[in-house]
Amino acid sequence: MPITSIVTQPGAASLKGAYQEIQYAVTAIAPSGETPAIIWCDIYFGNVYYKSLSTTILITGAWRFDIQDAAQEYLRSALAPNGAGDVFLAAKSLTKVFCRFRVGFYDTNGFITSEGTVPVQATGTLPAVSGTGLQSSTSFIVNSALQHEDNPDLPQHLFHYKSGVWAEKTHPLTHRPAPYKVGSGNSDYFPLVHLDNSPLKCIRLNYRFEGQTGFQQRLKCYPIPCPVITPVLLGIIINADSTQTISLGWQQLPPYATGVKVKYRKTNTADTLQAQNVIGASIAITLPLGKYDFYFTAIGDCTQVDDSTMLAIGEDRNPCQPVSGLAVTRISANIWRVSWNVVSGSSGYYLYYKKDTDPDFSQIFVPGNSYDFNNPEPNRTYTIKVSNYCNPWESDLSEITTFNVPSSYTLKLNLFAGGVSTYITEYDLAGINPISNSAGRIQGAGSNAGSSPSFYLFEKIHNDRAATAVRLHVYSSNGKQIVGNYQLFMDGVLKATSNVNTPNNTWINIPVELFNANIVDLKLNF
Repeated sequence: MPITSIVTQPGAASLKGAYQEIQYAVTAIAPSGETPAIIWCDIYFGNVYYKSLSTTILITGAWRFDIQDAAQEYLRSALAPNGAGDVFLAAKSLTKVFCRFRVGFYDTNGFITSEGTVPVQATGTLPAVSGTGLQSSTSFIVNSALQHEDNPDLPQHLFHYKSGVWAEKTHPLTHRPAPYKVGSGNSDYFPLVHLDNSPLKCIRLNYRFEGQTGFQQRLKCYPIPCPVITPVLLGIIINADSTQTISLGWQQLPPYATGVKVKYRKTNTADTLQAQNVIGASIAITLPLGKYDFYFTAIGDCTQVDDSTMLAIGEDRNPCQPVSGLAVTRISANIWRVSWNVVSGSSGYYLYYKKDTDPDFSQIFVPGNSYDFNNPEPNRTYTIKVSNYCNPWESDLSEITTFNVPSSYTLKLNLFAGGVSTYITEYDLAGINPISNSAGRIQGAGSNAGSSPSFYLFEKIHNDRAATAVRLHVYSSNGKQIVGNYQLFMDGVLKATSNVNTPNNTWINIPVELFNANIVDLKLNF
């Protein structure tokens, strides 16, 4: 590369004042080996190309540059407005800087051309374009005069020139006569450095107009944003009572942040956020098992920023397996049985139920895997859910199931003679009293050895307001054996078929689970 070395430059990460020399020097040769026609120093502030300096003069074996004018120009580009009557923080008080150096030489046509890529300055609509070249070290420039040749130790130098009333760790970065005069209606720039761990919060300016003896004051305070919390999960301990202790921590906070507000709620819920203010760098919270979302905000003498979050923190571990196979069966007119699959290792179950008129669920401990609701309230809907209990744990709740209790148990039995499709009589089986065998004789449609059998209907055997059997009395006028069959339908579904061969003048018991149907059809053919 034509730039052979950088012989003078600020030290890496060093700090220079804009109102003092900021020198660079390089050595170079042209591609053909002769002395270069020109050397460019491309200046980058904050990693963005700003402008270029150039020189054609070789001084004591090097090409030399002083970029302080460019630094002052850049740092002064955003001054406080004149006559504003207020104190402003400078928009540009410190900048990072480096330079890239390029060689210019004569081409075959006698024109000066540059090696590498030439950078392009930014415009009102287009950003700057970087160029190439040998890059210097990166240093920093503060918008002040840091001329301290008389005292090379910067902190001592700053303290030496400190006069008047200043905060302990705040120092002027320029040397001004006392008193220092500013024209009325004009603005002035006064650089200072604040070396405390806490950021600068307020500036109090003491001033007086010419001819006055006493000073006036102007206090300007600036919002200090609270630090953004960086939370860390320190650990989770599962306790024996179905709870967990979640330990959380965060970074050391500056003095102006006095604590952290920790808010939390269960994940995927709209529960009200619980909150605790914590003084220190950690917190341990004991909560029921499950996942929780945590939100962290620094509090203190600062302006709060958005919450930091840790989502879905916690353990769902629970040795109790949930209940499955929840079902409801009506085993009689007024008994409803809730059952579920047995869970291995269970110590019992908690059944939660509520009627549609109840505000909340009631709880029953059930040692087995079923529970009977006796005489549930008519015309109500019951909602059921069950959890498994294995001491000391309780599982998550099962799925929800419901059952409806009707207001009555009116059931009809249709009696068909001779297997015909139209029933010949209808009996209401909802009554409390059984139907006696004196209900009337019905002539059968079948025959046996030339005689017509007849039968009485019927007597029903009661169980909880609904018949579990129909007793049919059969009789033949000629006293012969009764031969035939019957078919039992429940809500149109064939449930039983049976042949009959019985002596005359006997009773036939036909099992009928009337409480599981609305219409029972009994088709007879004797």
